[in-house]
Amino acid sequence: MHNVLISSLLSFILGSFFVRITNKVYNVYLFSKFKKMINTEYVLGIEYLDTKSTTKLYKRLTYLKDHELCYYKNDDQIKYIRFIEFTRMLVEEIENIDKLYSFVNINRRNEFNVAKEKELRITQKKKVLEKYKLSYSKYSSLKTDYLLTENEQVLLKKELEKELEKLSS
Repeated sequence: MHNVLISSLLSFILGSFFVRITNKVYNVYLFSKFKKMINTEYVLGIEYLDTKSTTKLYKRLTYLKDHELCYYKNDDQIKYIRFIEFTRMLVEEIENIDKLYSFVNINRRNEFNVAKEKELRITQKKKVLEKYKLSYSKYSSLKTDYLLTENEQVLLKKELEKELEKLSS
């Protein structure tokens, strides 16, 4: 009788532990699939998009968060929401790079300068994208609350302005 009680108790403890571990592994798997979908559908090639396309991406991400994710009930739902918000931050930063204009002497504006300006913007976008890739797990797990600090934003903007100014002179 005593052995049956101990084995029943042990089975109960191990069974509940196994269910929790299985649930956790499944949730990690689902989140990794979600991250892959976001990266494939929204992030891949974002550095080559124009402002109009990034605005569409931003609206699609907002719709995903507000109208689709609300039906997905999961213990890790906050990670999903934060991951979408972090991706929206990326889209905003990409748009900010595109919106930064330089005053260019029209007489000096030629195809080479236009191509060089586009290349400079893509380089800056790639820097932001790299920061995104390095930081999204920290943001999802509530370890950080920004993509770029204000200082990083200012430095990025100044660097791009400086390079664009060189093109115009």
